[in-house]
Amino acid sequence: MSTMYRIRLAPLIFILFMPLIGWAIDLQPNDIVAPPPGKNLITISYFNTENSTLYANGSVNSRGLYTNPVIDTQSAILRGTRTYALGNLPAASFIQLPYGTVQPAGSLSGLSSDTGIGDLTIATAIWPYHDKITRTYFGVAGYLISPTGSYSSQRAFNVSENRFRTALQLGFQTPITQSVDGMIAVDTMWYGGNSQCGAACGLTTDGSLTQKH
Repeated sequence: MSTMYRIRLAPLIFILFMPLIGWAIDLQPNDIVAPPPGKNLITISYFNTENSTLYANGSVNSRGLYTNPVIDTQSAILRGTRTYALGNLPAASFIQLPYGTVQPAGSLSGLSSDTGIGDLTIATAIWPYHDKITRTYFGVAGYLISPTGSYSSQRAFNVSENRFRTALQLGFQTPITQSVDGMIAVDTMWYGGNSQCGAACGLTTDGSLTQKH
């Protein structure tokens, strides 16, 4: 049994040049399987990603400063999870705190990096339908992400997004064959405002960033 939902939310990095300003909440195999109640779990995850393409209005931007852009992101995530029963339904809640660094390199090497604590995440999931015998599960999860991490409006790259985010996710898993299970999930994220979006929004002074769900 895998632990609950694993969040893979990248920092707010050069949002002005991203093709779509938004992130999905990623799931690992069997994350939709309902866990047994009464378990306390601690998970430590590590992610190391590299982004070498920047965008302007949905198209690749390879001019000037962006001829050879490199953005290295490393993050260690500590999560504590508690599983329990909510009435007759399996449920789980977790609290998660990342610590990471964002390092621009290549043609972006002249810009400042950032290292520190990331945004705190609290989540709860319940399984309205769960059948261990048929290996069929339907789960619903809600997330709250608070702006607790390192952030400066003078930096284009920050560990934190400096805004509240909430998300609702639905997941379904069922057998495809006797030995193969299939899973599908959808989610929607709502964003609070960031009134201190300066360098990350390409501004010389603080501006306001808003984003549709």
